[in-house]
Amino acid sequence: MLLDCRGVKPLTTKTPIHRRNCFRLAVAALTGLSVSCGSGSSEMQVPATGEATPAIVNPLTNPDSGLSNDTQNNDLNDRLLDRSASTTTVLEIDSCFCLAPHTDTTKIYNFTDQKAVLVLTFDNEDIRFDTTARLHLFASTESSEGISLWINNLYSDALFSNAAKPLADFAIADDTISITSRALLESAEATAAEGYDSYRIEFSVDGQSADSAYTLSGFSDTATVHVQSNTGATSG
Repeated sequence: MLLDCRGVKPLTTKTPIHRRNCFRLAVAALTGLSVSCGSGSSEMQVPATGEATPAIVNPLTNPDSGLSNDTQNNDLNDRLLDRSASTTTVLEIDSCFCLAPHTDTTKIYNFTDQKAVLVLTFDNEDIRFDTTARLHLFASTESSEGISLWINNLYSDALFSNAAKPLADFAIADDTISITSRALLESAEATAAEGYDSYRIEFSVDGQSADSAYTLSGFSDTATVHVQSNTGATSG
């Protein structure tokens, strides 16, 4: 899946933006969240790569949703999120049209029957594959189309102003996500000319819940990550 962020202009930088942050900038433009922009400074203050993220991105209720607090609290019932359910769809993004052929790998899990979306991002700077994850909960009355448009905005030109808005956003703790195996793919020779080594990783996400808002069943999955070979990959 290719990420097209040619129309996203979230930052005015004083120094060139590091190539692998194509997807991060697209997400920042849509959510207002701070992002890591690699080396160099910018007019927008951002944390350095690896800086800890808060346990909960927003409060349980989102004042921008257009719903009253009572309505939002009542709507944040215990969402049962099961990766193996037939209603769960998965999208993997590991390439982009913008500054570089590959970006951080992102997997988007759409729990369509629960109106929830889990977004996992695997850093492609080195083979530690530092991982961040956020869970977004939408109103139970939100349409599937509106949520699909929100997902589309994450990796496209963010053209859909009528996309759904999450009621609540949660950051999944880093220590609940594990890289269980990694293997250099034979296809790495093809991407080596572009400055990348391609890895197939296996990972697991622990089962967890939060504030009676959701219960996420633990699961395992795989992803392909294109590591920037010119950054000096380490196994630490």
